[in-house]
Amino acid sequence: MLLLVTEFFGVKCVAQEMNDEAILSAIKEHPYRAAACHSPYYWQETEYTPVPKGYAAFYISHFGRHGSRYQTRGGEVYDTVVALLDSLHATQSLTPEGDSLRMELRHIQQAHVGMDGMLTKRGAAEHTGIASRLAARCPSVFHQKDRKIVSCTSTSVQRTIQSMAGFMAGLPSAESGLDFHVGCGFEMVNFSRPDDKSMKGEVLDSLIRVEEKAMSPTESELMGLQSRLFVGYKASPNVLFSLFQASSSAGCLDIKVDPLRFFPSEELLAFYKKRDVAFNAKYGTFAPTRFGVAKSGKKWLRLIIDDADRALDGNGHCADFRFAHDGNVGPTMNLLGIGGYAFSAYEDAPYRYWQSFNQICMASNLQLEFYRNVKSDVLVKALFNEKEVVFPGLEAINGVYFKWNDVRRYIIGKCEEVREVPDYYVPYLEEKADRIRQLQKSEVDGFYFITDMHFPINYGNSATLIETLEHMTGKRLIVYGGDVLTYVDDFNEGMAMQISALEQMRGVSPILWARGNHDIVNYTGKKKWITKERKTLPAWESTKLLERFRPAKAVSNESDPYTSYFYYDCPGKKVRYVVFDTIDTVQDDNMQSGLSDTQLRWIVEEAILGAPRGFGLVFVSHIPFLGEKRRISAEIALSAFSEHSTFKLGETTYDFASRQDLRMICVVCGHKHRDYFLKFPGGQTQINVMADCNYDEIKRVKGTVEEQSFDYVSISKDGHVRTVRIGKGEDREF
Repeated sequence: MLLLVTEFFGVKCVAQEMNDEAILSAIKEHPYRAAACHSPYYWQETEYTPVPKGYAAFYISHFGRHGSRYQTRGGEVYDTVVALLDSLHATQSLTPEGDSLRMELRHIQQAHVGMDGMLTKRGAAEHTGIASRLAARCPSVFHQKDRKIVSCTSTSVQRTIQSMAGFMAGLPSAESGLDFHVGCGFEMVNFSRPDDKSMKGEVLDSLIRVEEKAMSPTESELMGLQSRLFVGYKASPNVLFSLFQASSSAGCLDIKVDPLRFFPSEELLAFYKKRDVAFNAKYGTFAPTRFGVAKSGKKWLRLIIDDADRALDGNGHCADFRFAHDGNVGPTMNLLGIGGYAFSAYEDAPYRYWQSFNQICMASNLQLEFYRNVKSDVLVKALFNEKEVVFPGLEAINGVYFKWNDVRRYIIGKCEEVREVPDYYVPYLEEKADRIRQLQKSEVDGFYFITDMHFPINYGNSATLIETLEHMTGKRLIVYGGDVLTYVDDFNEGMAMQISALEQMRGVSPILWARGNHDIVNYTGKKKWITKERKTLPAWESTKLLERFRPAKAVSNESDPYTSYFYYDCPGKKVRYVVFDTIDTVQDDNMQSGLSDTQLRWIVEEAILGAPRGFGLVFVSHIPFLGEKRRISAEIALSAFSEHSTFKLGETTYDFASRQDLRMICVVCGHKHRDYFLKFPGGQTQINVMADCNYDEIKRVKGTVEEQSFDYVSISKDGHVRTVRIGKGEDREF
């Protein structure tokens, strides 16, 4: 073992290099480790550090890859390989060992019929074992009076759902009084923009160079395998590698064949080196691609923080278990930078610094165990693949237990490290930050308002710009005016894109999201709306997303669960944000929008008249109220509130004069894709903000500071509302 000093995102770490002899020894112990990312999960008995005196486990956060599975394109892989071996068998070009390999691969081929990508029994057992060992290690978690909820969520892919079921089988049964909340769906999907600059150009060139030159097995390395399998036939290195790939999946299967026994250990090491490079560049610590890889782990770390915050606030959860894929777990661990991910791998021999069979094998998992004492001090211990790991630079108790507040700051810091601001924005943002800081000296409150992003018709830098400004000027609410998407050809892709955009935008700040027409009914781009019966985001799924991103203390109408109108209070600032759902009464065929009487009545009674004394109210909507062709009841209600007069809804008359202590600050809207404003009778302003997307009529210029468009909105003590425009458009004052 050699000591290696390296640097990741500016932080130097000391790690151990695993030399070829050590890797060969690991492969000899378990030959199917040579399958790299497709290695089964091998667990070894481990001694754990004693829990500090006075502390007991009370909450678990778990994030894991699905277990061992059938190959995702098994039919394609085995049809090709078996056909080759059958042809060689017909010409007597196989040795007895080569013919035995052929028969075993035929057996594997048959086992894959109808099972491509499915979890195997071994995969389910891997998760059952992980869960049962966790339950034995932290029994107090599952026997609490005030924490009974066990949340289990997965992506919508069948193997992750099956893995979740296997995991649940290893937990204490329902007889223990636990309340299992089980879900899966598009909200767990990973999405990365196809034009991600971090994975282009020299990065891909570097990967190709390493893959094709440094890591490819030579003919001399493969001579032993050649003579073992063939008679009078010289197989190319690519053919031998194909045979290895087809054979290496057997370790994950439920059938009793062992085709890797025909491969000498030295050849397995050669194949592993080649295979590991691609996985290292996609999911691991390979230096040229690491920054781009780590970026997509950001949303998962934020989800872990959010869930932990809610659990510590007392939402009744004793555990949050999440099940996803290598493309989710790898980048998350990469960004987190602990365990085998605490250092980078370089081009000379990347496999020595990050081993895919250890770091991203089937069922690989991250577990955060939370402990507390009678004083409610909270400690956290991290385990990766059930082995204790530490957080670099943080002070530990007993070597592996860390204060949660320190770990939380560490994770947030890691998320901030992958913030990328294009060069042409840097001096511009300094100027805007100065203007925002000046306004903050005399403001009651401030927030970012961004609307109509309309992915994929967007240059995609707004999330980074907002996060950078927050870093420079302090955290503020993010208010989103709706319409994340424009149109999509594929529903799954659209959902993933929507989630990705919001996850990137929010930073560690909550979002107040006013649902837009494109957020629930998509547009084809061919002048035709897609109705609810066809490609669309169902109301319940849309509401679920809205709830995920908005603050936990936002108040909604629990008796009307599938719409999204709510209010959120900032008590110290005496400001209430009231968010309308103008898609509440959307029609399937013609996209007419509006508010139901149920929504308007609740907003008037609860959000406005129920506001605390002396509060100012900011109203948020996607579709504007003033200036529309047809006057809707919400416009009449807000006009009455602006004048402190009366408003009638059905048989009920509401007297806003009784609440002279309340004031309307403004209404902020999207939908129209342009900047303008209109006045309510009482003099307050409806502010319409330009779209952030690059529609043709907006004439965005890519590569300039005008490619995006959103506002910082400052509510001043003197009664004015002032906006700072970031991107195309002008600052305004109302």
